[in-house]
Amino acid sequence: MTKFTTLARPKLLMLRTHGAPIASWTLMLLGWFWLGHQGLQLGWLYASGVTPLVLWWACRISVKQYARTHTVASSWVFGCGLGAACMLALTGLSPLDDYDFAALNAASVLWGMLLGLTEARSQSLSKQCAQSMYYPLVAAVCVAGMWFIPGAWSGIGVALAVLACVGLLGRYDRSCDTQGVSLVDARWSEQLAPMAMGLMMATVWQSHAWCAGTGWSSENNLLVHLLLMAGLPAIAQWLINRTANLRHVLHVNTWRTWSLALLVCGSILLACDAVYWFAGMLLQAFAWAFHSVTRSTRSDAVREHWLYAVSVAGLGPAALLWIGLVIQQQGPAVLQVTQLCIAMLSACALLRMFAVKSGPSKGAQLEV
Repeated sequence: MTKFTTLARPKLLMLRTHGAPIASWTLMLLGWFWLGHQGLQLGWLYASGVTPLVLWWACRISVKQYARTHTVASSWVFGCGLGAACMLALTGLSPLDDYDFAALNAASVLWGMLLGLTEARSQSLSKQCAQSMYYPLVAAVCVAGMWFIPGAWSGIGVALAVLACVGLLGRYDRSCDTQGVSLVDARWSEQLAPMAMGLMMATVWQSHAWCAGTGWSSENNLLVHLLLMAGLPAIAQWLINRTANLRHVLHVNTWRTWSLALLVCGSILLACDAVYWFAGMLLQAFAWAFHSVTRSTRSDAVREHWLYAVSVAGLGPAALLWIGLVIQQQGPAVLQVTQLCIAMLSACALLRMFAVKSGPSKGAQLEV
């Protein structure tokens, strides 16, 4: 027994070290794709099926900002995970779609709370996820595998996946019942890249109907968006890690500049004709990758109340809800208007950044 324990201990340590970041990425990717897919199937009449993702995104943001400044027991992670798994297992079992949609919305709330708690409670885990190229790729392979494995994309299959992720995250985070971090991300310019990427992922299945004429299947649509959200940031991180400590040489505002510039170009292309949409998606994905680098290296977070941070970060869920309410009447035009607004906001932030750099007080910190 002692020999077995000695041999198994390094493998358990490796599982705890690498399993938690993969589980965090898997929960995030699976939330975007599975909740959006099920919401479109069960609740198209309710805000075009985006209600589960709006609830999931809003709860994730709110709980994350609250947990950064308040004491939260580790039992909440297991409680939210278990509750979400139970609600997911009930999805699809009722003969009435309304009950299935209600269970899906309840699961979305608990799932968002779970992800927000795990992201806020373990800052070292967030930094580990941001600085490695392997974790998002492995998580993307897991999500793609669930799509192709019979029965894995059902409510019960996803519930089992969520329970497995909770087990890995719980073992990683068991020794930490509170973070007490009072520094929150309250700059509205810092939320533009996550909002653009979130809106792209949240409208995957709505926009799939408009891409049907190009011959794209559901599998192709899923794989391309997985590549955009997990593959391109991983490639960008690999390039940065291989460029002679470039991330530590350049100032953090340099990465913000690149992120905002790519976001402006990508949003403009997405607001144009459908021919340029794929190029715009690529630029927005790279903008989000540069934002991730900025987030993992920045040390100048501002001290604000968590409710203010929630109101700033809540621009994404609010925009998604507006899209869901009017997309049935306006079609792709509402997405183009949203992208145009993102482009204008990004351009304003970029111009203000250049104005501060060229002003008399070059050492001043930009607070936008």
